[in-house]
Amino acid sequence: MGLSTENAPHFEDSQIDPPFYLSLYVIDSLKRGSLFDPNTFAISSLENWVWHFTEKITETVPMPKHMQKEIVQKRMWEKFSVDIKDEKFTGKLDAIDIDNEKSIKDFLRENREKSKETVGEIEEFFKQEEFPPFLWMEYDRFHKVYSEISAFFEDLILKVIALRPKQISQVKERNKQLRIASRVYSDLIETYFQALFSYLRLFVFMEVWSCSKEKDLFTSECKWSFVKVDPELFNPVFFDFHISMNRLRQTFFRFKPQEARINLSTPTDWAFKQLILMT
Repeated sequence: MGLSTENAPHFEDSQIDPPFYLSLYVIDSLKRGSLFDPNTFAISSLENWVWHFTEKITETVPMPKHMQKEIVQKRMWEKFSVDIKDEKFTGKLDAIDIDNEKSIKDFLRENREKSKETVGEIEEFFKQEEFPPFLWMEYDRFHKVYSEISAFFEDLILKVIALRPKQISQVKERNKQLRIASRVYSDLIETYFQALFSYLRLFVFMEVWSCSKEKDLFTSECKWSFVKVDPELFNPVFFDFHISMNRLRQTFFRFKPQEARINLSTPTDWAFKQLILMT
């Protein structure tokens, strides 16, 4: 059964958008010890980082015969490049005052809420009969995990920014200190990246296997469907997404146990417990 236009989500407006990429970029800058470099938040630096990140994603996605990895990567990056230059987003970036903690906190929170909204939209979309129930349940689990850990990293970033260098001469030393200090969170950062990488990989998989034409990729013309999906290729991609979230929860448990526990009173968590017991 194909999807009707009125039921299909408009992913061209809410898919893998700048806020989602930016949160990853900031955490990566923290890990690499480059957060305080003057050019870290230049649009060109962000674009270059996204290009290489999307290249890694597309390299690992099984493609149907009518899709070329290079074209898919180019389409992903072009979509991001247009979005990042949108006045609504650049205006929010320009409004950030590094000396005003509230402006930074508001920006980070808005980014997280926007990304959560996107995941929630996909979760609701997967509740249609065409898709197997485990898809929306997995996105529901990801929705919760992503919200918890993103909030954790927001607090961490705010603490880090409070230690920003006051003079240019202090930048190199503060970045070095930052890189050393971030090792405490290296496992969490690594598993967080892997989970989001797996999420994006599944996203791209659904896109390329649903689209009939390359020109429709990441636009409203591409309606997600399970009809053309090859199960033998889909299963490893989905299972990788599932396992990456298990690892992320386990790693996060060491930092904030009270937020990493599964609540078996909720239908989704209970269903996943049963799924695990049956496998």
